[in-house]
Amino acid sequence: MHAIHRGVLKISDAISWIAVRICAVFLSAVVVITLLAIFYRYILQTGLSWPEELSRCLNIWIIFLGASAGFKYSELVGVEFFIDLFPKKFYLPFRFLLRIGMFCILTVIAYYCFLYTASTRSTTPAMMLHYAYVNVALFTGFAFMLVHLLEFLLRDFCAFYDYVSGFDSSTGGSA
Repeated sequence: MHAIHRGVLKISDAISWIAVRICAVFLSAVVVITLLAIFYRYILQTGLSWPEELSRCLNIWIIFLGASAGFKYSELVGVEFFIDLFPKKFYLPFRFLLRIGMFCILTVIAYYCFLYTASTRSTTPAMMLHYAYVNVALFTGFAFMLVHLLEFLLRDFCAFYDYVSGFDSSTGGSA
């Protein structure tokens, strides 16, 4: 089980690394596009039709990829406050059950995001960009969160199994 957890952890880390880099590139692009739009509007006295639309599309990607990275590092608002109210011996099982519930909810959300993206037929007005390229950000963000949550579940399961069996993972043997 620990080997599976290590494999999923590597995938989760790689996904997070990629998501953060894409967010940085897209955020830089939004800044450049906005400055370009300002230059054209106020210096050249002509407006461009596509910068606002492209910025909105990139912001959607930034939001959902950023949310997955924030989820990976527990930077999103959570229910840890309620979990901390439980006695220490119930902490691991309750957190595990809570994460199973979260996994079910995120799976349903990702499924409906996939259906929504697959059913998209329209294009953006200015750039004629198919909305599926924008909407797939929703599915991607939630799918990345699912991978991170799977890693959390496996980590919790390994910790619970080690606790129950008396295995000390820091020394590689019995406690």
